[in-house]
Amino acid sequence: MGEPLRLERSPKRVRVYLAGHLVADTLSPWLVWELPYFPTYYFPRQDALAELVANGNSEHSAGRGTATMYDVAVEGERASGAACVYADSPLDRLRSLVRISWDAMDEWLEEDEPVYTHPRDPNTRVDILASSRRVQVRIDGVELADSDRPRIVFETGVPSRFYLPLSQVRTELLRPSATVTHCPYKG
Repeated sequence: MGEPLRLERSPKRVRVYLAGHLVADTLSPWLVWELPYFPTYYFPRQDALAELVANGNSEHSAGRGTATMYDVAVEGERASGAACVYADSPLDRLRSLVRISWDAMDEWLEEDEPVYTHPRDPNTRVDILASSRRVQVRIDGVELADSDRPRIVFETGVPSRFYLPLSQVRTELLRPSATVTHCPYKG
């Protein structure tokens, strides 16, 4: 028997498209290492927006259990066997998730940037992604920033950091911290 299947929540917004139509959109994707080399995205069932049509097929995995296979149908397009659900999985977390076949879809996005081949392993890289998430910063009811164009830094073991365009920050309300004595970076 091999290593237990590894599952991990991702803080990234993930979207997937078929023929230009949105199939899934989530702020709560799960990364599942079906292979030891790279993860696969799984979506909460409520975030799979396309119609999932049971096609009568199933597949068995030693670690995940038996999957019910679904065709993905959206706006007259259909991808046969492109989704599966492990409703009776021995792993509780998998039971409410949908796996969508990477190769059956036309486009995958992490935040607002395309991803090719497979999801990125968050434990071996740092990602800086453009996003259209709305970020608002307020202190004591005063708005300091409002942006729909943040850059988000995703780094292993560190909370995601949001960087906002200066034009979307009320810089007149900011002042340097009294604790900074010097800045080693010029520029």
